[in-house]
Amino acid sequence: MGLIDSLAGRYGDRVRFFTIYTQEAHPSGARQRFLRNPSGLADRERAAAELARQMRLSMPILLDSPRNSVARRYDALPSRLYVVDAQGRIAFKGATPPGGIDAPGAVRALDALVQRDESRRAGLIVGTPTPQR
Repeated sequence: MGLIDSLAGRYGDRVRFFTIYTQEAHPSGARQRFLRNPSGLADRERAAAELARQMRLSMPILLDSPRNSVARRYDALPSRLYVVDAQGRIAFKGATPPGGIDAPGAVRALDALVQRDESRRAGLIVGTPTPQR
């Protein structure tokens, strides 16, 4: 999660970062060291806590429902990176590996949202005015 940690270090004072645990990306039997797929919410909580420990995650982890509704809605597997604005609109959707996540695209989206937010707080108008008829 090096990219996420890097982005959180750069924007963490202005942007909230979190991980959504949907389902085990590398269930037991795969080549990686991870866990079996959780069967219920309590099992999912334990798996997310173990993932946080193994990966040394410092950001909060939110849990998807046992039916993986967030993962299905946002096409979250394999790993995805989303930048969502304060109104809940998707400003950036990262690419699917093996091409990797588009780090420069995430940075551009975060920069634009932070700049827009700072401009609003300063009382500046952001955007293109709509002509009056």
